[in-house]
Amino acid sequence: MARPKKKDNEKRKHQVNFRLTDDEYSVLLKQSQMSGLDKGTWIRKVIFSKRMPKAKLEPINQKLFIELSRQGNNLNQLLRKVNSTAIDKTTILNQINVLNRVYKLIIKELIG
Repeated sequence: MARPKKKDNEKRKHQVNFRLTDDEYSVLLKQSQMSGLDKGTWIRKVIFSKRMPKAKLEPINQKLFIELSRQGNNLNQLLRKVNSTAIDKTTILNQINVLNRVYKLIIKELIG
C-alpha cells in the first residue's frame, strides 16, 4: 500500500545548498544526533522555531535526571517543613546528609 500523497502546500520543492567548515559540520552532526533528528529536520526546526531542538537523553541519563528531580522535590519538602514548623535539627542534618550522598552518586554516574 502506497503512502498518501501530500498536498501541494506540504511538498518541499526548494533545495538550499550551503557550505560548512569541518568544525561547523561536526557541530551540526553532534546537535542533530543529540536531538534524534536528521540534519535537514534539525536545521528546519532551528530556523523556524527560533530555538534549538531539545537533546534526547540516553536512557541512563534519563533515569538519573528523574532521580535528581525526585531528590530536588525531597529537598524542597524538607525546606518547606523547616520554614513552617519547629523541627529537630538532627533530623534535618540526617536528611540533608542522605540527599548529599545521593547527589554525589548521581554526579559520579554522570561524570564518570
